[in-house]
Amino acid sequence: MKPAHLVEANVNAGEVTGEATVLWLLNYMLTNRASDPNVRRTIAEAATYIVPVINVDGMDALLGGRPESMRCSTRPFPLIPERLWNE
Repeated sequence: MKPAHLVEANVNAGEVTGEATVLWLLNYMLTNRASDPNVRRTIAEAATYIVPVINVDGMDALLGGRPESMRCSTRPFPLIPERLWNE
């Protein structure tokens, strides 16, 4: 069984620079896999899972000018099912 690396970003809506960093890493790994021995070894010896944005809705709301969604999702918490249908 191969070990795995999980690279994730934008867990909270305001962490918008994480997405750029993760995409940079992905680009670096793909463009340097033949020339960089560390990248080549990482690709050969481990599975790498890359998730640039976890909180897509929150980041979209933040970048769209809704700062009240700065940290969390756009869904109410705790989850109240009746509120989801009445909004």
